[in-house]
Order: sequence, then C-alpha cells, then structure tokens
Amino acid sequence: MYTAHGKAILLGEHSVLYGSGALCIPLKTRVECYFVHETEWKITINDELFRDKKAFGQLIKILEDYSDTGHFSFETEIPPGAGLGFSAAISNIFSQFCLRNSSPSLKDINSLSYRFEQIFHKTPSGLDNTAVTYNSPVFVLSQTSSIKNMINLKHIHGNFYLTDINPEIITGFCGSVTPTSQMVETFRGLPDDKKAFFATNIDSLISSFVKSYTDSDMKSCGQYLTESHRLLCEMKMSSPQLDEMVEIALEAGAWGAKMTGGGGGGCVISMAPPSKTEMIIKRWAENGYRTIG
Repeated sequence: MYTAHGKAILLGEHSVLYGSGALCIPLKTRVECYFVHETEWKITINDELFRDKKAFGQLIKILEDYSDTGHFSFETEIPPGAGLGFSAAISNIFSQFCLRNSSPSLKDINSLSYRFEQIFHKTPSGLDNTAVTYNSPVFVLSQTSSIKNMINLKHIHGNFYLTDINPEIITGFCGSVTPTSQMVETFRGLPDDKKAFFATNIDSLISSFVKSYTDSDMKSCGQYLTESHRLLCEMKMSSPQLDEMVEIALEAGAWGAKMTGGGGGGCVISMAPPSKTEMIIKRWAENGYRTIG
C-alpha cells in the first residue's frame, strides 16, 4: 500500500504565483492506494472510475515507463478538487510507485511528483507537492520577505523552506468544487496592478502571522486568516458557501477562518480555541457542511 497526506494552504493561494510568499501545512487526512497488476491500466477513486481521459492518457504515458499494466485503487476522505491536495497526494503516490525500486530521496520523489502535478494543473507553484512529499509545513519566501529573521528554516530548493510553524486547524468542505485550473485562469485575467497589490498585502499578512505565531498569539493568527479571506473575496475567489462557512466559524467562536486552495468551492480552514472546536463542527454540520479529518 502507498500513502500520502493532504495539505492546506494557510496563506498565499493564487498570490504565490505573482510574487508573494506562501505557507502550506500537511493534513492528518491521507490518501491510500493499492496497486494490482491487471491486463489493462485502470485508476479508481473510492471505487469510482477516473474519467478524465486526457489526464489519464498523460498519466499512463509516464507510468508505462516504470511498470506493466495494472489498477491503481485510491481511497480517501479528501474530496478531489477541493483544495486539500488530492492531486498532489496521488502525484506523490504515483512517484513513490515509479521509483519504488531505486531507493529514491525525497528530492527525487518531489521532482517526479511535480511532473505528475503538471498534468492536473499545467503550471503549479510546486507548493502542494512539496508539502505532501516532505509531509511538513513549507514556506515559499518572497524576495522581500523578512521571515528569515524571525524563525528557523531549512532550505529545500529555490525559495522553498521547511518550517515548524504548524497550527492546529479545523477543516470543512462546502460540498461543491470548482476546478483549480478554472480559478487560476480567472485570477490570471484580473488587472496586473490588482494582482500585484493583492500579492503585496498577502506577503504582509504572512509576516504578521509568523510574528504572532512566534509570540504564541493564536488569536491574532486567526484574525490574519480572516483578513486573507476578505482579500480573496475582493479578488472573486470565494463563493457564497465558503463565505457562509467562514461566518459560521467566527460566530461559533473561532479566532479566524478562510477559504483554502483555488476557491470557487471546496474547503474552509479555521483556527479556534480547543474549547470551540466541537461547536464549529456542530454548526457547520447543522448547515450542511461536513468536517474533513
């Protein structure tokens, strides 16, 4: 069996492609996969046949260099396309499988994972597959970031660093998804000055979040998440369901909440006092939203 964990972007979705930093953390929720040799290639997700013919063909083109035909059976609680790294997780699993006989390093697995991720997202930032491969919080640092002076970081490659900033979060699913590629294209179509202003603001929030985290000020950290959601709303990346989930979490006592991932649907993450966790989960459920993990 092969396994890989999901991920959640705390801060920096979309803006990381336009010069800001980003912070991504691994989730406890994971994807499991069983492979059995069969007479033809097949991919199933929770017993449902993988139906993206174009992506399927591109995946098999890589896989056939490493194995004879077979069936990849994926099982997971992570909704595909919901912004929690499902594609990064299966990309990681495909990479583990392909390199299973070569004692690969994490760098090797991550490199091949990125190649698989390109099938799903064309020009991914590399953040998702890196967080999933290393199963660790990952920072992408912008050129103007002052974070290096605040915390200990371990360099991976380029402007990617491992960190120990890993707050407890509650993750909820709104019940619908919008393809990440569609949201990325929507964001790309926005005016350049608006994208640049957004990236600058997000970069500032990341620095403020890190400072508060190192001061053990989780309430302020949560407020920075909520501010990030407000900025994403201004960029038309949210949805009525995601906005409602954020408001429900805040009304139930969360320090802060925001959409995570591409947006337009998918998931919300929240930071909250431990005493408020059950109430947030309950209130989401009462309004038709389920908790992940």
